Amino acid sequence: MLSEVRILGSRARARRAILERVDRLTRSQLEHTDLTAASQILSTARFSPPLPLVIAGTEMPDGAYAPDRTIGRALPYLAAAEHLARDHLGDAPIGSELAVGLEIDDGIPRFVAWIRNIEEEATPVSAPPVRPPPPVGQAPVTVARWFALVSSQPVPAHDGKLHTARQAVEAYVQRSKAANTLRGYRAAVRAWCQWANTHDLPALPARSEDVAAYLADMALRKRRTSTIDLHRAALRYLHHLAQVAVPTSHPLVSATLAGIRREDDDPG
Repeated sequence: MLSEVRILGSRARARRAILERVDRLTRSQLEHTDLTAASQILSTARFSPPLPLVIAGTEMPDGAYAPDRTIGRALPYLAAAEHLARDHLGDAPIGSELAVGLEIDDGIPRFVAWIRNIEEEATPVSAPPVRPPPPVGQAPVTVARWFALVSSQPVPAHDGKLHTARQAVEAYVQRSKAANTLRGYRAAVRAWCQWANTHDLPALPARSEDVAAYLADMALRKRRTSTIDLHRAALRYLHHLAQVAVPTSHPLVSATLAGIRREDDDPG
């Protein structure tokens, strides 16, 4: 059975994408079921066109960061994804197990596999979504996954509670941004976390001098100024969601970006 169904971005777009790909029987079973509560139904679905399979990025025992890796591009059902994931990951360590979930990022579905601790308690399907606390000071891979989750907040059902109303504020704020913008933010935060891990730097909260160095590194790699601007905005949003000091507004970061723009505009 699917370990989880995760929706990043528009829930309506995710539902349309799944209904367009699954077989007729599964489509009828999903008619009155929320996708995030449909793990059992989707576990037996046949997808056409078939889905890619990605091994989720993890922090390795030696502290190295392994980014997401696509290992299959045409898996029509869960059993095929599980078989391929097991071939690549091998036997899970004692106390762990192979997990395969369905992730729908801005309407694009894929299977995602990872090794998880079997002692971790699963959140009951009927339980309301709980926003996990910000992973301040934790591994970059944890920061990247947390941002992917909290930057895709669903609009909660009304229950008259103040907590729910405040939760809805962030969901509506996110809907003020284009879906492509949020998707770009998630990719930028993943890239930042990988770079921070490579250089043994804290990803959250980031230090202003590290952010400036990251933007400078992008410029040295001849990345477009618009791309560098997007990464700066993504890091600002990451820290906003985590409710920690925002390093991107520091004068060092602003001056670095100004110099990158001036260099880019210099025809000589």
